[in-house]
Amino acid sequence: IVVKTRNLIETRLDGIRSQWKDFLKNMYSGLLRVAGITNTTLQVTRHLDIWTHRQPSDQQIFEREREDAQTHKHSQGDRTLGGTFGPSFTPTRAYSNRFSRLLIEMSSLPILKLPDSAADLVVKLLNFSEKIKLCMCSKRSAKILGREKRKIKEINVRMSETCCTIWITETRLIDGSRYTVRFYNNPPKILKPRDNELYCEVLNPIQENMNLVRRLLETFEVKECRYTISVRDKKSENLKKYIKRVVPEDYSFISFDGMSVWEGSNDFLDTDELSFILETVKPGAGISIECTIALDFKHDNPFNFKSAHYSDGRWMTMDFLKSVRNSETISFDHTNFSCKDINEYIHHWVNSEEDLIRDLGIGLRRDLEFNEQELLNNLAFATEENRKFTFAQVSYNSSLRSVNIETDEPDVGLAAVIFKHLEDIEEIQKLSEV
Repeated sequence: IVVKTRNLIETRLDGIRSQWKDFLKNMYSGLLRVAGITNTTLQVTRHLDIWTHRQPSDQQIFEREREDAQTHKHSQGDRTLGGTFGPSFTPTRAYSNRFSRLLIEMSSLPILKLPDSAADLVVKLLNFSEKIKLCMCSKRSAKILGREKRKIKEINVRMSETCCTIWITETRLIDGSRYTVRFYNNPPKILKPRDNELYCEVLNPIQENMNLVRRLLETFEVKECRYTISVRDKKSENLKKYIKRVVPEDYSFISFDGMSVWEGSNDFLDTDELSFILETVKPGAGISIECTIALDFKHDNPFNFKSAHYSDGRWMTMDFLKSVRNSETISFDHTNFSCKDINEYIHHWVNSEEDLIRDLGIGLRRDLEFNEQELLNNLAFATEENRKFTFAQVSYNSSLRSVNIETDEPDVGLAAVIFKHLEDIEEIQKLSEV
């Protein structure tokens, strides 16, 4: 009786497993096709055989591989730019219907009709790139992903008229996941995307890029969002309209990429253009101006940001640099300052009654050599009681030809040890003079 009962239970369990296996196979296969993976039959069935505690026979494996080969063969003729989205999606130049056929393909997987708990379980089975693709399908699919509250380390966005790119990084580890999406209005034919890349041909790359970034920010928990906006070859009358159009709302760092001084171009930002950029960017973000700047550029507060970097700092004068107060991080790649000029600024920092610039990087004039004696001549201690940062570390980067001044509190961490040692040296020097 026990043996018969056990056999009956096993038979019924096998029937239940078989029904669930067919259901999960259809659901998972459809999802993987949406994610752009065509050879899925063997992969899915093997996963489900493990779940049902069964091992497929050699004949079953052979039949599945043959079925996969036929499916892969038929899918080769219908692919997106590089074959990323799967067999039934073809590139379209219509902005509003760019994923219409992809949504039709999703009909084989009723993920939008599943209960929340079942849909959430499906989402957990996806890898990082598959989740990004599912987020791009529709607002409803992105909403399902949003319930997972997946964290993303960084999103880097580059905007230009003809090609826009988004680099999405899940983690900064060496083996961390990273996915790239590019929107072109006229893509080069030689481009072949990798497994973690997607190329799309669209009419309006900028608008497509902005829409996807907005959806990513709404779907995932993004720690940092950085923008690079190309302002190359922009006419002055069109530059302001262009910047108003492309500067987003959510960002922690923004860079403007134009013609650099090394390219020998006369294309530069004048006072009016650069002032408009500085007034457009929010003060709480970091900013980088990778452009040639007019030598007569003037602005009341060009460093009113969390950090400010100017590749071309030849417009900066020593008097203006001395007037800067309570700024965090400022750097220049190319200036007209010598080591003697920087020494003058260090003396000004030492004798100041209030904090000036927390961290400062100054690129030396290109026709001058680095002179350590001029840089460190007659340096003394900053002892003003009203100041918070009275310790400074001065270093020189030979590859960038840049002098860096990093300030800190004298009683915190390594600075406290070095500061105490320097005080002892000064006291010994005074005693030796007596």
